[in-house]
Amino acid sequence: MFGLTIGGPGDNSRTETFHADLITLGRHSSNDIVLPDPQVSKHHAAILHLEKKSFVIRDLSSRNGTWVNGLAAPRHPLSSGDQILLGTTTLTFSLPGGSLAAARAAPEVILSVGEEANDHGPVTFFIQNGACEDKSRLRQLYDIATTLTATLDREALLTCILDQVMKTLPVERAFLALQEDSGGELQFLQVQATPGSTSEPIRVSRSIIDQVTREGKAILLHDALDDPRFRKAKSVVRYMLRSVACAPLKCGDKILGVLYIDNRSQAGSFAPGDLSFLVALGQLSAIALNNAQLYREVRERGQRLELELRRRRRLLACSGVMRQIQKMLAQVAATDVPILISGESGTGKELVARELHALSRQASGPFLAVNCATIPESMAESELFGVCRGVATGVNERPGLFERAQGGTLFLDEIGEMPLGQQAKLLRILEERRVARVGATSRCACREKGQAADHTQIPLNVRIVTATNRDLEQFMAEKRFRTDLFYRLNIFPIKIPPLRERPEDIPLLATFIFDEECQNLGKPLERISYPAMKRLRNLSWSGSNVRQLRSELQRAIILCDGNFLQPGDFLPEGESSPAAAGKTLKEAMKRHILQVLGECQGNKTRAAAMLGISPGTLYNKLHEYGEGKEESIKNEEWAATD
Repeated sequence: MFGLTIGGPGDNSRTETFHADLITLGRHSSNDIVLPDPQVSKHHAAILHLEKKSFVIRDLSSRNGTWVNGLAAPRHPLSSGDQILLGTTTLTFSLPGGSLAAARAAPEVILSVGEEANDHGPVTFFIQNGACEDKSRLRQLYDIATTLTATLDREALLTCILDQVMKTLPVERAFLALQEDSGGELQFLQVQATPGSTSEPIRVSRSIIDQVTREGKAILLHDALDDPRFRKAKSVVRYMLRSVACAPLKCGDKILGVLYIDNRSQAGSFAPGDLSFLVALGQLSAIALNNAQLYREVRERGQRLELELRRRRRLLACSGVMRQIQKMLAQVAATDVPILISGESGTGKELVARELHALSRQASGPFLAVNCATIPESMAESELFGVCRGVATGVNERPGLFERAQGGTLFLDEIGEMPLGQQAKLLRILEERRVARVGATSRCACREKGQAADHTQIPLNVRIVTATNRDLEQFMAEKRFRTDLFYRLNIFPIKIPPLRERPEDIPLLATFIFDEECQNLGKPLERISYPAMKRLRNLSWSGSNVRQLRSELQRAIILCDGNFLQPGDFLPEGESSPAAAGKTLKEAMKRHILQVLGECQGNKTRAAAMLGISPGTLYNKLHEYGEGKEESIKNEEWAATD
């Protein structure tokens, strides 16, 4: 369960609570949350409940994008208090037990430093209730905190931290080292030096750094060569270190690394206030780096859970007709009546059957699916009902699909292709709820707990779900399907409409298929662009529906050279099956690109824009297709006179 507060503070806001695993948001009336905002797309975003209190929001290739806490968020894990911006509409995400007011309240911050190396006592830097001894430094820290919280990319954070050090403090060199593993060795990940400094390997005092990481306290040395604690350290002497300051990157009780600065040319370069600033920056940096690491872990975990969720239950839809089917499934799931699912090829009949299984009392049992059209007639009986040992020479005992599905669901796809002889036996099984193996006797050669088994009357506890893309009533008229079996199976019929009759489902389906195929194909693309999604919505979808959608996306992902799918990554609608037309995929793409180039009279910039790719990508593809030098010159001449 989670809540969404829609609108800003005041009387105009409203809070709604949701219990569903998936809700959609957008301007279209088919969404769970309808937002009458002209800047919101018809199907803008979806929120998924992954497990326990784990939630993620996924942008559905909207025109203006989805934003979480001020950052663009194509896919983002949600926590209580997160601010979601869709168009000009603000929504606040909340979980039960979380205080929204507490989440929004600005915490009081006190940053303190341990004992420094000189005799001036502890150095403490306070930021409390807006008061600070050094207002300019407070302003600098405020700006730095704003900058650090604007990104969750670790490399960008490392660069930003040292940029701020070099800009603020009188340093010659600055180093940032992190522990990749808890208790592991420090790795120097970022180094900066003032212009004119000699380029050389990293040479710092390990003695100083080891003490900081061991004690978790910052150190300020006015002159390391004259400090009684370190003047005999080999590294201090060897590298002629003078002014040194080192602060731990501490987040809670964990030390992530150190922030180290020095000036080898003169002593006394750093004042106590500089150390205070370094420690405060170290605290802010540690929190930002820890957040970046947690975000990366949560994002990766969310992607894995999202994929697992889609594998378990992938009936994704927001159209009215599919929502009605979901409601029907919830109503019939508690019963044991047979279900007959009909619809065109590729509409997702097996997904509907899996959803029914997940909602039923048999959810903890197996789900077995078999295509009746693929079982040879001579083997159909043994495959479905099983075989007893010794029925023929060399034949071993083998349970059939009905037995293997005990306590679960058996999905018989393409039931119209089942031979008439097997139809009669299926009818009998449905009526008696028992099955007999081929060659079964009251004392057959099969053994159960050392005793002879009786496989003539095996009780069944199996939910039977059937599906077809055929007109079974026409088959009955042609004597190809038994009338009595049809009425026994058709107690609760469910008809799945083709994709072309429910285009409002395309953004949701396309987004989740895109995520799944990017992972399967090893191409970490970010999202489907708005123009590409618009193209998918406008296709006629006269083929195999959802299967065709997956095929289109797979091909486009393979062909995509950027981070976003663009219209040019898809083949023209009439060429969605190049092999069927006697052309390879490469030839079809080449023909399409050259056709667009011709329409643009050879102007590659215009052609690239029409194709939705960069000019550089277009040049690469033309080179790949072996365009001759003469043709390239000719195209350039056309472009010059265009």
